[in-house]
Amino acid sequence: MREVIILRGPSGVGKSTWVKENCGKEVIVCSADHFWLKSTGITDCLHLFERGGYHWHNGEWHEYVFDPYKLSEAHAWCLRQFLCHIRDTMRRKNVTLVVDNTNIKTWQYEHYIQVATIAGLSVRIVEFRLETIAQLKEIAARNLHGVPVETVAKMCLDFEPDGRAEVVTIKQEA
Repeated sequence: MREVIILRGPSGVGKSTWVKENCGKEVIVCSADHFWLKSTGITDCLHLFERGGYHWHNGEWHEYVFDPYKLSEAHAWCLRQFLCHIRDTMRRKNVTLVVDNTNIKTWQYEHYIQVATIAGLSVRIVEFRLETIAQLKEIAARNLHGVPVETVAKMCLDFEPDGRAEVVTIKQEA
C-alpha cells in the first residue's frame, strides 16, 4: 500500500526516530530540515557526528545551517520535494512517503493531505504530544538543531490537535 504519513510535534519530540522504528525500508522522508543541510563532501569521518551540528544524509555528512529568514523558502522547497516524490511514488508499490515537519497548525499540512488524496494515496496523521514540563525540558535538551526551550514551549502552547490524528505519547527517558 502506498501511504503518506504526516508527522506533527515540536522539535526534539522524536518524529525522526519514530520513522526509523515504524516505517520500514521503503520510506521517503520530506522535511524542511533537509533544506538546511549543506554538503561537506565527507563520507567517512565519524568525528563530525561527535562534534555536533553534522548529520548523515544520503551517504555523506552534512552541516545543519539554519537561517530563520529563509523559513518560508525551506517549507516551499519541502512541498516541491513532496510533489516530486508523489509523482515517483505512483510508479512504486509499498512506499511510505513521510512529511517530517513540526506542523504545529493544521493549515501547515493541509496541502500535503489534499495532494495525497488527489493522487489516491492513503493518509495518516501522527501527533506527538507532551504531558509534562519534564518532557518539555527533555525534548528541548535532545533536539538535534539547538532549538531553545522557549521556542519548543511556544510550539507546545500553539499546537492545534487534529481529531483525525493518531496520538503518540512521549516516552520519558529514565
